[in-house]
Amino acid sequence: LINHSLVGLVIHAIPKIDKDFNNIPWEEWFFYSKYHSKLNRCEKHHVILFTKKHPTCTQEVDLPKNDNYHPRDVIGKKWYFYDDSNLIPLFLR
Repeated sequence: LINHSLVGLVIHAIPKIDKDFNNIPWEEWFFYSKYHSKLNRCEKHHVILFTKKHPTCTQEVDLPKNDNYHPRDVIGKKWYFYDDSNLIPLFLR
């Protein structure tokens, strides 16, 4: 768990560092704390990230080495990701 100033607590599931992030993703979950103006509820997010672009990836981000919102194992890399509407961890499906 890492506390993020914009979204609150974020849960991270990161495989062992010796794993290949190209094929084995890390995942994060958070509930966006700002209420969606039309839906009047918090937004739930389950983000799945890879170091290689997969067909499902719709966005990308560079996490700088001085990032304070993500675990040390994943910063300093470029990540390709998508927001998964299914909140169940990918490998438990």
